[in-house]
Amino acid sequence: MKKRIKEKKRVSKSGALTSAVFGMCVSSAILLALLIMFSLIGLVISNPHSLITPFSFFSIYASSFFGGFISAKKNKCSDALLCGLICGCFVFLLFSSVFWIFGLIIDVKSAPISWLFRAIMIISSILGAILSTLTKSKSPKKKRRR
Repeated sequence: MKKRIKEKKRVSKSGALTSAVFGMCVSSAILLALLIMFSLIGLVISNPHSLITPFSFFSIYASSFFGGFISAKKNKCSDALLCGLICGCFVFLLFSSVFWIFGLIIDVKSAPISWLFRAIMIISSILGAILSTLTKSKSPKKKRRR
């Protein structure tokens, strides 16, 4: 009996990594879709410069939140905090590397406050993972026959 429990824990740890990678891919797709949508909204507005920062922060944090949510939903185990943390770290590394590359091209130094904004990405991913465990699945349960 104890062997089965240990095997399930080991499988869930490797499953957490694969579901976190899946969550990162979904997070990147959501970010791309949100940025395209907000770019099209910016074309319609007469003064889009005032909305660039809120749109970009909302896109990053929402995509990180849904990445953590989906990675924990896909894993279907009790370690949602681990799924959210791994997915948040992957998203953090992905976006930090993109920001670093563009910083090299444009030659801009990052402010220390930007690390706080990037840490919020990890926190929002963890919150999404925790929220996914609190929501109930809508799959029908099988009735037992007696």
